[in-house]
Amino acid sequence: MPRRSFGLIRKLPSGNYQASYVGPDLVRHPAPQTFTRKAFAERWLLDEKDLTARDDWMPPSLRSQRRATPTLDAWFEQVLKLRATRTRKPLAQTTIDLYRKDWRLRVSKELGAIQVTQLTPSRVTSWWAGLDPATPTQNARAYALLNSVMRDAVDDELIERNPCRLKAAGKPKPAHDAQALTIPDLMAYLEAVPANRRLPLMIAALCGLRSGEVRGLRRRDVDGTSGATMTPRRSSRYIPGRPTSSKEPP
Repeated sequence: MPRRSFGLIRKLPSGNYQASYVGPDLVRHPAPQTFTRKAFAERWLLDEKDLTARDDWMPPSLRSQRRATPTLDAWFEQVLKLRATRTRKPLAQTTIDLYRKDWRLRVSKELGAIQVTQLTPSRVTSWWAGLDPATPTQNARAYALLNSVMRDAVDDELIERNPCRLKAAGKPKPAHDAQALTIPDLMAYLEAVPANRRLPLMIAALCGLRSGEVRGLRRRDVDGTSGATMTPRRSSRYIPGRPTSSKEPP
């Protein structure tokens, strides 16, 4: 058990490291948690040494109680808010809506109520195994979101290591090989759909517009005097709980 100029570090039978020090109150105070690496324990002692020089020092156990670990649901909302309001590349509202949908449908029910520090690799594995195999793309998207949220927890030092360690979980294997329709196949398909769906589907297929752009088209967006030029000026998107709306692109 090596002695140090400040504090003490000892290796436990589990392989983890325990750090402690004698505070200004002349009582020995252990870290609220053990550390998987000695370097983490040393870093904790250095931070505590700086804190002991301050007049507002308090025992680590009391600070830990005041700084309660958030649940996964609460941490997800906190991360989402920070990403939506950051100055560099803030999240678009459509992305926020998609993240909330993926979290609500595939993460929250199973994991949302547990604390960030209680999420273990085995629990992540169990959660992943319980997802519906019929929706591989949505499952992979939800895993990538959880992985990203937990990386932020590591950066904020809520946890030491990301528990999301499944290999290739965020990269779904396609259920089938995608093949583009030939022009004759496309025309046969368009003939088979209801007449009121034919024109928007034709525009999407032949002009390369996205669904929201097609839905946002207006008569004035088509200029028949210059070789039938089409200029999409708005995009339609779905907002949960509200009618579909259109907005001018930025």
